[in-house]
Amino acid sequence: GLRFESETSQGGEIGIRSQFADRSVTLNATAFYYVFKDLQIQEFSLAIFNFETYNASKVKTKGLDIDWAWRTPLEGLRLFGAMSYTDTKYAEDIVRPNLSVALVNGRSVARAPKFSGNIAFDWRSPVGDALEIGLSGNATYSDSYWTNPVDTDYRQPSYVTFDATISVGDPD
Repeated sequence: GLRFESETSQGGEIGIRSQFADRSVTLNATAFYYVFKDLQIQEFSLAIFNFETYNASKVKTKGLDIDWAWRTPLEGLRLFGAMSYTDTKYAEDIVRPNLSVALVNGRSVARAPKFSGNIAFDWRSPVGDALEIGLSGNATYSDSYWTNPVDTDYRQPSYVTFDATISVGDPD
């Protein structure tokens, strides 16, 4: 029950990495396409009360990643963000270790939202000679996704999270 094959992939990426405006702006973009054979997946099994690792027959994934950063003219302020589009699907049904067949051909792979991204800021300013104050914030979005590799009963709804930080410390 603990035997599974190594996964393999074929595909590639093409992208651009750039800086401009006196290196104050960074913009990167990558498009990708891969075909995985024997993708290793994990599914929680109530029968053994543990996770089983086994192979999905074939998975195809394609998408686009974009990220950017801007060191603004305001001293100590940076803005940045990222966004992703990912289309990841099973290209064949899966035979589980117990030899049952999961009819997933064409279904999205678990934990693979179609769209996700974030936008954030970071600001730091000296307070005297020995201290620095910092403020940062990050808003993250995730589209909905399946939580289980083959079960279609559990879907994580899309969500947004907000994180913020206030810091005081040594500039070094």
